[in-house]
Amino acid sequence: FLLVVRLLQGIILGGEYSTNLVYLCESSEQRKYFWGSLASCSGSFGILLASAFASLFFTIFCPAFMTHYGWRIAFLLSIPLGLLTYFIRRNLTETYDTKHAVNENK
Repeated sequence: FLLVVRLLQGIILGGEYSTNLVYLCESSEQRKYFWGSLASCSGSFGILLASAFASLFFTIFCPAFMTHYGWRIAFLLSIPLGLLTYFIRRNLTETYDTKHAVNENK
């Protein structure tokens, strides 16, 4: 089950990365490439944050606890972040470029 969840997470991340990059570049009027680069920076920051949490957990908890239950803590901590991301994505508006392209095709 854990392998399937991690595989699904990787597929979702691959789809989200490119759409976030395009959205950030299209929605900014100035410094487009700076805002677009935040997508790459946030991915690296996420890896750094996950590594910090893993180090903290292995420092606090014994190896037996981490093997049996500790890995579930990371999944539980990611639920609020996932919900926040979902609500942010639901309330985003279309960019000017996308609206313009849709209107041209009509």
